Amino acid sequence: MLQLRGQTLLFIIGQEFHIRLELDEFLSSLPQSIVTGEAVSLPDNVVRRIFKFAKLKKSDVFYHLGCGEGNAVEIAAKEFGVKKSVGIELNKATAAKARKQIAGIKTAEIVNIDITKANISDATVLLFWFNDPEMVDAMKDRFKILGLHLA
Repeated sequence: MLQLRGQTLLFIIGQEFHIRLELDEFLSSLPQSIVTGEAVSLPDNVVRRIFKFAKLKKSDVFYHLGCGEGNAVEIAAKEFGVKKSVGIELNKATAAKARKQIAGIKTAEIVNIDITKANISDATVLLFWFNDPEMVDAMKDRFKILGLHLA
């Protein structure tokens, strides 16, 4: 896990925590509003760059925890062709917008549930972008489901 000025950025790929090599370079290429957490949703071009950085592939099962209106879920399914793309969103109205966004995409779904209660056991790639320390701590325990132990 990486702490950035109050913003936690975490990619999980397979059974490895994968963000060591080019992280500083990648982060320096993002708009400051994203890095500081001022932007509520990640712009599509940033999502694509994250997926390329994470080497998202067709055999992956992608989860976006706190998916907002579902852009990353749609991009993972349509553009990267993942086996399954799931968005987890607590806000019912936002989840409804996300469902409209992915309508007709057979490999994508939106689940309206608290991310701390969501079944993420089949995930091979997770996108988790939160700046709430309590949420980060709560999710450390949830990630143990995948056999991950984060510092």
